[in-house]
Amino acid sequence: MEMKIKCPVCKTENDYFSWHEEVGLVEQHYYCENCGYFIEMVYSPTLEGMLIGYVNEEEELDKKNKREKYKDRIKELNLECHNLG
Repeated sequence: MEMKIKCPVCKTENDYFSWHEEVGLVEQHYYCENCGYFIEMVYSPTLEGMLIGYVNEEEELDKKNKREKYKDRIKELNLECHNLG
């Protein structure tokens, strides 16, 4: 299933993809282009947090500034940073 949902950190609307089977939810994929929040799950526990370690230094600086801007919300949601590489 594909739908648009608002990011719980910055409220930007992004694509959310999920797949269900007889056992229930088996995959989730969500990435916020604005702040770097993500959800990933493929037949496993859900990994949720803030993405760091971008290939492009300019993009990493932009996301770092946004993490600072939304630091209270990130803390409230108890999100950890996960390195891309």
